[in-house]
Amino acid sequence: MLGLQIAAMREAIFLPEWGKLAVWLGGAAWVAIVWGVFARRGTPFGERLQRIDVTLRYIVIAVLVVIGTWSLIESGPVKEKWLAAKFLSYATLLAIGLYLRSVIKAWRVGFIELQRGPSESAEQLIALGIQRGRRGAWLFWAIIALTAYLGVAKPF
Repeated sequence: MLGLQIAAMREAIFLPEWGKLAVWLGGAAWVAIVWGVFARRGTPFGERLQRIDVTLRYIVIAVLVVIGTWSLIESGPVKEKWLAAKFLSYATLLAIGLYLRSVIKAWRVGFIELQRGPSESAEQLIALGIQRGRRGAWLFWAIIALTAYLGVAKPF
């Protein structure tokens, strides 16, 4: 939200006044949804909010990829190429975050299985989840570093 506001103020992105308002209101609503997921986890309402949150993440990923790619290839709404690349890196971070959520679900299944007693399949689920999670986390941090580099160096 703040980054888009600053980019619009710098005229690095075309964002009309109604667009700025929509970004702020949409961002505030999304934060409320995420807090609701946290506060109501384990309840039907919390699960419904979580489905909404995941759906929003897929939509934001698609929008960021379209705008970032369009702006890198042609004259899209993002006027500075480094900022368009940041759109793509942020979309990648959101996608990795969704991937890591799936890894965590596999851990949960393994731990539930372990509660019934030691089992080879539970240990394999957890070991595989740790391996997949570690790779995803390293990639996540590498993309965060790339995103920071793009914002500081503005290489293109």
